[in-house]
Amino acid sequence: MSEECPLIGIIGVGHFGKALIHGLSISHNYNLKCSNLTPLEFEGALQDVEVITNNTQLSEEVDVLILTVRPQDMGVVLKDISGFDGLLITFAAGLPISYYSERLPHANIVRGMSNLGVEYQKGFSAWVTKKGISLENLNFINSFFTTLGPHIQYSTLEEYNLDIITALSGSGIGYVAKILEVMKSWGESQGLNEKDAEEVILGTVKGLIEVYNHSELSLREIVEQVASKGGTTEAGLQAMEERGLAPTIEEGLMKTISKCFQISSL
Repeated sequence: MSEECPLIGIIGVGHFGKALIHGLSISHNYNLKCSNLTPLEFEGALQDVEVITNNTQLSEEVDVLILTVRPQDMGVVLKDISGFDGLLITFAAGLPISYYSERLPHANIVRGMSNLGVEYQKGFSAWVTKKGISLENLNFINSFFTTLGPHIQYSTLEEYNLDIITALSGSGIGYVAKILEVMKSWGESQGLNEKDAEEVILGTVKGLIEVYNHSELSLREIVEQVASKGGTTEAGLQAMEERGLAPTIEEGLMKTISKCFQISSL
């Protein structure tokens, strides 16, 4: 961990894995090597990242391992790296630190959750570590997540919060995109062409973020400012509430957490 540019091994090169690799690569602070079940070659800015198909070999060559595989595939991967005793960072949803500690008793475990924004170093992350991790490792982990974007560290007793972050951030980026897609499709159904509808929706989101970042208004206060009494926004919000907007979104978020519980029993 004392290396200026440490060698990091990444197991699993799916959508999130590729996003993570890109985000880490553009920082130029890490040397990366990956393992994936099927051979693949990176192009463009990532073409210098080596990819092998042997998890055990990778675990023997690096001090830091990052797991970006699906929870249902994790058991097989952990058997492959059963002798690993370095720093391990996992982004799998639902699986608690105890799951990894039982299978890798000598590894320093970090459980994290983020989203596809890590590709541009804008992913919101949260993380928790195994008890007793060294200050040196903590400094590295903090720097690592800072590279990926804003982040929160939780204590071991607060590990449950990562399931909530899974719903709000890991899955949340998909939920927000779905809501925006519905708005875009409605715009098209009313006569806008696809390009204009998408430009309007995304421009509106950017405007909201700017208002939030440059004022002291909360999200609720922004809603109240836009929804003037007797106006168009108030009428629209009333219709959405009558159809159950808030309960529907809340149910979807709870289903995400329920799935995390199911995964934790693997």
